[in-house]
Amino acid sequence: PQQQQQQAAEAVPRSPAVAAALLARQRTAETVDAAVSCIQQQLQQQHFYSPRQLALCGWALAKLQYTAAAHHPQFWQQYLSEVQQQLPAFSKQDLSNVVWALTKVQHIPDSAWTTSFLAAAHNVLCHYDSSSSSSGQATAVIMLSLAQLEVTPAADWIDD
Repeated sequence: PQQQQQQAAEAVPRSPAVAAALLARQRTAETVDAAVSCIQQQLQQQHFYSPRQLALCGWALAKLQYTAAAHHPQFWQQYLSEVQQQLPAFSKQDLSNVVWALTKVQHIPDSAWTTSFLAAAHNVLCHYDSSSSSSGQATAVIMLSLAQLEVTPAADWIDD
């Protein structure tokens, strides 16, 4: 990191705004790397994350623009394996956060994971919950994200 900072400082134009933006991007990358390492270590140690915690981890990394091909190529596989084990317990909002994160980081899950996700999404989408104010938004995010991942559910998927 220190060598990267020195190289960045040498290559930075004299504009303070540009310098600040580059430094912020570098610090964000360092923060993301640290967060990914922490989450990955806890997953390896079989630390239990709730469905909400798993969904928010994915959402946060996507918001920070962490990509699947970045410094931790196996992270998303490990993360999705943990998510897959708990998919039946995910709420509609949690499902939408996970699938949205996948579109943002441009990670295409394998077909087994996708099948499990579709089953969980089918279950929550077909059981109307009037207590959830974000129900419509979560449904829209799930459907849009599936389209962006080029996942086409079976024709009868939503017809129950």
